[in-house]
Amino acid sequence: MPRFFFPTTADGTEVADTVGSEHQTSACALQEGRAHVREMAMERLRQGDLNFKEMVEIRAEDGTVIGRRAIAVSCADS
Repeated sequence: MPRFFFPTTADGTEVADTVGSEHQTSACALQEGRAHVREMAMERLRQGDLNFKEMVEIRAEDGTVIGRRAIAVSCADS
């Protein structure tokens, strides 16, 4: 089964994924990337952070970027 990597960027700080995970297809890996960025955003919201940007890149074993998923939250006082 092919291995995919999911390096993340939070507010401009990149964190490498050196382990990755195996998925049957690139579509499955893209779905995993979508779930991962949602989990990262939910954790930030639980911590009370209302202004942030989270992004995950989905890379194949050879380093090819097959997709990116991002969430930005910006809450302004009115």
